Amino acid sequence: MSPFPFPGEEGFFIIEVPELNFGISVRQMEHQEKTLIKFRNTVSLRYRSKETLFIAAFGVLWGLLETTLGTLLKGLRLPMTGFIMVSLALPLVLTGRYFTPRKGSILMMSAVAALMKLFSIGGFMLSPIWAILMEGVTAECIVSVLGTRRISYMITGSVLFVYTLLHPLIAQSILYGANIYKVYIGIIHTLLAFLGQPGDNILIFGAFIILLVAFVGGCIGFISYSLARQVDLNLQERRRHAYE
Repeated sequence: MSPFPFPGEEGFFIIEVPELNFGISVRQMEHQEKTLIKFRNTVSLRYRSKETLFIAAFGVLWGLLETTLGTLLKGLRLPMTGFIMVSLALPLVLTGRYFTPRKGSILMMSAVAALMKLFSIGGFMLSPIWAILMEGVTAECIVSVLGTRRISYMITGSVLFVYTLLHPLIAQSILYGANIYKVYIGIIHTLLAFLGQPGDNILIFGAFIILLVAFVGGCIGFISYSLARQVDLNLQERRRHAYE
C-alpha cells in the first residue's frame, strides 16, 4: 500500500492505494483490477455516507430551528416572523448544500425539517410544513439548474424572500376566500394616504415592496455563499497544515 493524495470535494486527503506491478501475468493483472475496483467502491461508499450524514445533520438543525424559535415567534405573534425564519434558515440550508453537492440534498433536508415540525409540540399545522417543503423545492430547483455558485445562491435568496412575502396571501385566500385581498388593498390605500401619495400608485408601491424584499433576499444569499466558502477554505487550510 502506498500513500496517495486523493482529490475530494473538500480538498485533498491522504489514502493508502494498492501498489501496482506492471511486470505481471494476465491473471495477476485481473486480480489487481478487481482490487482497484473494490477500492474505488469503498471510497465512493465513504463519500455517500458522508453526504448522507451532512444532509441529516443540516436537516435536523433546520428542524430544530423551526420547532424552537419558529414556534416561539409564532406564539408571540411578532410581525415578519416568516422573514426572520427564512433569514436564519437560508444560510444553514445553503451551507449544507455547498458541502453536499448532490442533486436532491436540499429537498431531503426540507423533508427532515418538515417531519420534525410535524411531530413537534403544537400538533399538525399545514401552513409551516407546506412553507418548509416549498422552500426546499424552490431552493433545490434553482441550485440544481444554476449550480453551486454565488449567483445561484443570490437568486435563491431573492425568490425565497418573495415567496415568504406572498405565502400568507396565498394561504389566507385559501382559508378566507378572495375577499381577504380587499382588506390588504384597503390597508395599502390607508398607508399611501398617510404618506401623502395618491391611491393610483398602489401598483408602483407593490412593485417597490417586492423589489426591496428580493434585494434583501439576494443579500442573504450572497452572505450564505460567502460563509460556506470561507468555512470550506478554513477546513482546507487545516488539512493542509495537518499533512505538512
